[in-house]
Amino acid sequence: MLSKIVPSKGKKMSENSKFVLFDISGLTILFTALGYFVYGSWQGALGVFIFSFVIGLLKYVGIIPILGPILYWFIAKEMVIPKIFELTGIYGTWLTGVIFWIGFGVSMILTIVILIILVMLILAAIFDS
Repeated sequence: MLSKIVPSKGKKMSENSKFVLFDISGLTILFTALGYFVYGSWQGALGVFIFSFVIGLLKYVGIIPILGPILYWFIAKEMVIPKIFELTGIYGTWLTGVIFWIGFGVSMILTIVILIILVMLILAAIFDS
């Protein structure tokens, strides 16, 4: 995905690629296919697609250091999951649990990476002066 954002040598940014924010990953497609079999219909597959897509966007809350995963948990459990279950008619299964936990794991990784970068920047500012 980084290759889509950073231009390679000798190419202009406009020739190279576009910035991708709404990325439909292979996991989303896999979860959608599994949703068809778990829920037994295309409506279930569509519900899993919507659920996976929204959780995929929500994981970026992890960019907020320390509070990101806490906000992910709260927003997902209290707002997103009940609303999507109500709108799409899907219900909690192992598949929705796996999607939730993968999103939480990615949110944790994002917050750790951002926290490391912030600590390095702070230490560099302290020791450079």
